Amino acid sequence: VGPRHFPGTATVLVLNANDPAGSILSRFGLAGDVAAGASGGGPLGNVLKSPLETELKILSSRDVLGEVVDSLGLQARVDEPRTLTPRRLVAGASYLPSFRKRTVTFTRGAGGTYTADGGAGAAPPGGEIAIAGVGRVRLAAGPLPERFRITFLDREDAITRIDDRLQVEKQGGELVELDYTGPDSVTAAEVPNAVIAVYLERRRTVDRGQNARRLEFLEAKADSAAGELYPRTAASSTI
Repeated sequence: VGPRHFPGTATVLVLNANDPAGSILSRFGLAGDVAAGASGGGPLGNVLKSPLETELKILSSRDVLGEVVDSLGLQARVDEPRTLTPRRLVAGASYLPSFRKRTVTFTRGAGGTYTADGGAGAAPPGGEIAIAGVGRVRLAAGPLPERFRITFLDREDAITRIDDRLQVEKQGGELVELDYTGPDSVTAAEVPNAVIAVYLERRRTVDRGQNARRLEFLEAKADSAAGELYPRTAASSTI
């Protein structure tokens, strides 16, 4: 009777071997001593309650969800036929920065080309159609159904839609579970996995940056220690 909903679940083991709060602070370019102050009860201690809580916030952040929207093409929502995912119908698009939600029906005409409500001209599968108030939409290569209906959302609305359907919760220890409810079984499985993939890539970048800074610090300390062990002696002369 109502719209179909499919659950998708994924889990990720969050290990934070770096400074507590280091991953989030490094993204804002804050120095390591500030991060240490936060973990040791400094001025930021009340903001960052725990390393795991920080990672939970990153997992569900709009930055991460925005990358998921872009990679899965979720600014397009398939209304008919509901069994198809957005990428089965739309291969790509150049959307306007901001626009109101708009539902567009695509219909196959003579010669196998498709026209769209509010669209300019016709395009074959794999071709582009300019849709007023939305942008330029490139159809998938096919095969495509004779008629399909898609609702287009601007990027911020698409991110909010995922955020409303995604739950990120601690399951025990450092295990985190992501639960997402999608309109089709494929997207329901893809979204939580894509969130984890984006998160892990960002963590690798953060960890590499932190390790590089630590290496520079240790090298500087080693040079300083070597100078203390082997001090330079000034040349002396006697008359």
